[in-house]
Amino acid sequence: MFIGVAAYKDQHFTGEDEAILDRAVWEQVQAMPGRGKPERRARQIRPSPAPALLKGLILADDGWPMTPGATYKGGKLYRYYVNTASMKIGKDAFAVARVRAGEIEAAVIAQVRKVLQVPAATSQAIHEVVALDPAADAQEVITTLQSIEPVWAELFPAEQARIIQLLVERVTVSPTGLRIDMKTAGMRELIQS
Repeated sequence: MFIGVAAYKDQHFTGEDEAILDRAVWEQVQAMPGRGKPERRARQIRPSPAPALLKGLILADDGWPMTPGATYKGGKLYRYYVNTASMKIGKDAFAVARVRAGEIEAAVIAQVRKVLQVPAATSQAIHEVVALDPAADAQEVITTLQSIEPVWAELFPAEQARIIQLLVERVTVSPTGLRIDMKTAGMRELIQS
């Protein structure tokens, strides 16, 4: 189609439409190293084996959202979150252009696990659940919250992501650190789900 040729079962025919590209330009592109090799294409479209735990929650301190990204080098996966503005303007224009996903996610998980252990958080969760459902059992709320910590590592990544989405309002990354804002109603939603 680009050069005015139609391909059918390994045969090429002059197409009905005019060429979009000059034949010489087409041949230059086709001759580029790695162009069209199946293993190169497969490497480019390979999905990440782990979900982005903070997708939709993470921002740079300048207010721009950060989006998950990944790359393979030497057969190893490197995951990160990248400032969406830096993709448009350039990474040198921002104090926080990219952060390693594993490090940020580990810090957020550690904070969430810590919050689940705080007696004041448990008390608040009991209060919220009982306010919504007076027949709710306070001991059941405590048991639910305490059961998450020991099995966290055994949860599927999608379930971990769901819990993070329930409990975390926003994660803000700055050159000097990380701020994690928790959802006020997150504990109630977690217990009820």
